[in-house]
Amino acid sequence: MGAHGGVGRHRGRRRRGPGAILLALVVATVVAGTVASGPGAHGATPAAGAPSPSVLVPGGTVPYRFTPGASGRLTVSNPATVPSDGAQARWVWSPPGTASGPTESACDTWDSQTGTITQQGVALRVVAGGGTVRSAITVTKNVYANTVWVFNVHLWTGSDYHLIGQYVLKHDLLDGHRLDPLPWRMCAEATGATLRFVVWPLSRREPAWGDPDDGATLTLPAGWEYADGRPGFYVGHLHGGDRATFSDPRVTAGP
Repeated sequence: MGAHGGVGRHRGRRRRGPGAILLALVVATVVAGTVASGPGAHGATPAAGAPSPSVLVPGGTVPYRFTPGASGRLTVSNPATVPSDGAQARWVWSPPGTASGPTESACDTWDSQTGTITQQGVALRVVAGGGTVRSAITVTKNVYANTVWVFNVHLWTGSDYHLIGQYVLKHDLLDGHRLDPLPWRMCAEATGATLRFVVWPLSRREPAWGDPDDGATLTLPAGWEYADGRPGFYVGHLHGGDRATFSDPRVTAGP
């Protein structure tokens, strides 16, 4: 896949009269109001403390380390001394006190990463026990061939996965041929059989749900509307010595 899809469109200029200017101001006000209460502000800020991580794919001899910091910041690191140890591992976690329920949402900000193939994402309807995931839905940044403006939706049963959607979001993640740097923010939610997500760099305007340039909406297959899962977050492909930081987590769960 090429990286040229993010080039902006150019339109000719036209003079606008007073009526058009007034209409533009009204529209801008409405849109600004929508953005202020958009996906990024959705959900409750969890209580401080260590998260509850569960392994999705082991992929290494040393477990990832989850270190909470101030103001909701979390650092996930791979303490392995061998670079390849743990590079194929995938983990999910839920903030302290996260409730369960079939209607869920999760948002967080990806502040930084040291690895070249670090993979971040959101996890929904996670059912785990004994530190191992039994089932989950994930929406993750693609890292294959460094096409990180592509996002994948997977269904997991243990460590087995099934890809049900792949979406190219070049428009807001690429500025011409230049990839927008972190921080990025992602929000995803599941309601019944409907899953939707958005992702955007914080250097740009927050999108609204349903904008195909910034996310996607899809229908989950039957059997994935269970009520005992929890919302949370995802990280994978940290080489030994790599770390990634996250902040401003927000989650909801209910009937």
